[in-house]
Amino acid sequence: MILGSHNGILRIYTVAYSQENYLRSFQPNDLLLEVDLKHPILQVSTGLLVSANKDIHLAVLQPRKLSIYSITGKV
Repeated sequence: MILGSHNGILRIYTVAYSQENYLRSFQPNDLLLEVDLKHPILQVSTGLLVSANKDIHLAVLQPRKLSIYSITGKV
């Protein structure tokens, strides 16, 4: 789950399910990434946003700019 706030905080959480396949309540250790982008975040989206690249990217809309991010993780 990806959330952006009007305070400029971008947070990425892992989504976990209970044993009955219901979405369980978020726990503090579900937070994967927290970044302060300094300006309000109006909208967040993901998709194939970069030409000639098949990776999924993150788009963040702020009042005066649109930023495209590539996020990778380590196991």
